[in-house]
Amino acid sequence: MHGEIKALNERNFGFILGQDGQEFFFHSSSLAPGTSFHDLTEGDTVSFSEVPSPKGPRAASVALVQEPGPIAEPAAAADPPAAADDKP
Repeated sequence: MHGEIKALNERNFGFILGQDGQEFFFHSSSLAPGTSFHDLTEGDTVSFSEVPSPKGPRAASVALVQEPGPIAEPAAAADPPAAADDKP
């Protein structure tokens, strides 16, 4: 699943808003390997799996989704060098 970080707390937990509008709780202990809680910011897109819990849905294996960067415009073709004038 994918969602957006809705809120983060200084006690290392937060909430994700899933694509279907459902909220998921997560704790830093449920982050995927290589993902740091301090690298996450509100509005980031993340992938995760849903885990049922007595207090409501939780997110597990939370990982930051790398957004594709802007597509680079092809470099403009350089004008050919002007012909040298052989006149003195």
